[in-house]
Formats: sequence, C-alpha cells, structure tokens
Amino acid sequence: EKKMEVLEGGKIDNQKALVQSSQVANQKDIIQFYLGHFLVKSAGGGPVLACQKYQTVDMTFIAAGVSAHGHVPKMILKADCKFNLDQPLQMGPFTIPKGEILQSSIDQQLFKKGKDTLLFSHVVIRWPTQWVLSEVRFISDKREKDLTVAFTSNKEEDFLTLNLK
Repeated sequence: EKKMEVLEGGKIDNQKALVQSSQVANQKDIIQFYLGHFLVKSAGGGPVLACQKYQTVDMTFIAAGVSAHGHVPKMILKADCKFNLDQPLQMGPFTIPKGEILQSSIDQQLFKKGKDTLLFSHVVIRWPTQWVLSEVRFISDKREKDLTVAFTSNKEEDFLTLNLK
C-alpha cells in the first residue's frame, strides 16, 4: 500500500513524489497524464493535499536533446490543480492536444483548451516530439508562497517524458 508523505523541502524527494504515481496515456490525438499527488503543510501546520492548498499548477517541459540558437524549446502547461477523491495519489488528468499541435504551424505558440493554457517557446523548424518535465510550480491564489519542484535527478526513471509521436 502506498503511503503519502508530507512534503517539506528535503524530507522526501519532491521529484520522486510527482513521478512515482504518474501515469501517461498516449492516444491518437491527445496525451492525457496524471502526476503523483502529495501532502503539504496547511497554513495551520497540518497536512493537506497539494491541490487543496494550491489552485494552479504550471508544468515546464523541455525538448529532449534539442537546442535552437542556444535556447532549449519549452512547453509550459498552466492548468487547474485538480484531483479525484477516488485517486488522491494522483493529480490530473492533464491533457496535451498533440494532434492539434502537430498539425499547426510552429509559429502558433499558444493553445487553449478550457481553462488550460499551453505555451511554447524557442521552437524552430519542426515540433520536437520528446518533452521532459523539468519543473512544476504550484501557485496559490490565497497569498500562500508558491511551491516549485525542480527536477534535478540524473536517473531516467525520475523523469516524466511525453512523446508527441
């Protein structure tokens, strides 16, 4: 049985918490994925789920092995921090409209789906197909300090990679 741990800088590897319960379904026109969910300290000091404290999540993906004029292509997904009470170990689902992206000109850098926004930068020639999650920022609209989880491990299993192919 998986146990949730309270995340306080350093007590648990934040990166592992996000990736170990993650799940990716790569379908024909969309990628739907979930990130691992974890507990954080509430304003009162007790444990709460991250999406109960933070309302928005900004996920930064970088193109694997691609660079253009010294810049690595980036894909940033800004979405509601959401989770299913039946699956509290996962937040999401989050959706990437890969069919729409791959059929668009690389000049189109903004994609909106509902309240979710997908923003690309430094994409030249063609859409990169491999995107690696490099940072997740949890944002509160209640004056709480943001929580940023940067991915620093060198182990491949500690990363989440999305494939637009």
